Amino acid sequence: MKQKKIVSLGLSILLLALLAAGLLAVEGSGNNYMLRIVRLCAINIVLALSMNLINGFTGLFSLGQAGFMAIGAYTTALLTIPVAKKQMIFMIAPLIPPLDTLTLPFGVTLLIGGLIAAALAFLVGLPCLRLRGDYLAIATLGFSEIIRVLITNAQSLTNGAQGLKSIPGNA
Repeated sequence: MKQKKIVSLGLSILLLALLAAGLLAVEGSGNNYMLRIVRLCAINIVLALSMNLINGFTGLFSLGQAGFMAIGAYTTALLTIPVAKKQMIFMIAPLIPPLDTLTLPFGVTLLIGGLIAAALAFLVGLPCLRLRGDYLAIATLGFSEIIRVLITNAQSLTNGAQGLKSIPGNA
């Protein structure tokens, strides 16, 4: 039994090392198309893992992951865009004051975006995870729809339907 765990752990470490080497090779290749595909795959892997966590392990059918992902993505993007470009992007309605002069490194903004999405998920999850079956699906779908409408209409926070432009390549 112990031998199987050691072999399984060794194979997992080997697989992760090969994956990391492949990612570093793509990063250093200068092929922007391949880099974009790898980044999109990584984003969708995280989304699939979140779906598997709540749908697969707990058996609850939740449709709120897209809303939480959007909150984290917009938070990261708003904090990563350089200040000079923010003034060009938000021409119709100026960005709300604390964010208009703030630019942080990508790693920090990634952590902040994840924490904000997690905090909101906790607040939404408190009442919603008491529901079961279709009611949970409807409640979380409603939450995702509320987030979509807020993103589309919050001109001074998300630039509305025009969206955010000039997001740095690492974000």
